[in-house]
Amino acid sequence: GASAEQKPIPQPAVGQLLRISTRSVPDLHGVPFAISGGEVLVRAGRKVPLKPLYSMDYKYRSALERHPRSAIGANRDSWFLVQVDGRQPLLSKGMTLDELADYLVGLGCDLAMSLDGGPSSTFWMEGEVRNSPCNRRELPVANGLVVLRKPPLPAPTPESREVVQDHGK
Repeated sequence: GASAEQKPIPQPAVGQLLRISTRSVPDLHGVPFAISGGEVLVRAGRKVPLKPLYSMDYKYRSALERHPRSAIGANRDSWFLVQVDGRQPLLSKGMTLDELADYLVGLGCDLAMSLDGGPSSTFWMEGEVRNSPCNRRELPVANGLVVLRKPPLPAPTPESREVVQDHGK
């Protein structure tokens, strides 16, 4: 049930007109790039201390346990996509979020965050799975992070340089 702070969501009637808002807090209007994920692990090149809640709820308990993990990090020069296999004793036990943060700092990340973990930690590239998912196959998930290489821009020609110079006046 809903807590005192949460109001129950009203159930719409069949045929009722609904209004959907894409407004966000904070306001993301004009933001060219955004990503959502788990814990921020690295900020300003330093590991962010995790504040574990001592709970039997898997979401909190699993942060302190070794599991398959996925993360993204960046610095001024590079992006880092990290995938850690786990739950496979002969291959990898996985990492805790604290161990993953240490690894990302070691790579030189200025900013990094945890993405999904467990069986959805799958690294797919050029048409095939490149890691060993803990359930031995891809898990059907509704989201993913896609990185594409843009084709290079054509080399400037003398004619294109003239156009740029004309617009610069």
